[in-house]
Amino acid sequence: YFTLPDCSWLQEYYLPLEERVGLLRELYARDAERIEMLESFQAEIEIYRKYHDYYGYVFYVMSRP
Repeated sequence: YFTLPDCSWLQEYYLPLEERVGLLRELYARDAERIEMLESFQAEIEIYRKYHDYYGYVFYVMSRP
């Protein structure tokens, strides 16, 4: 098994996602449903920033005997 390091989540996922959310907010500024979805993505990013020391993802590699 292995866990992904914090830098992988931040550099490879959350920072690019946050940048894209910012661009899409401008594009869909008048679409309340899409803005709500984008806000949920931003909320996830903020939760990660605040609590990343308390949770993570573990991947297990298995094989049949």
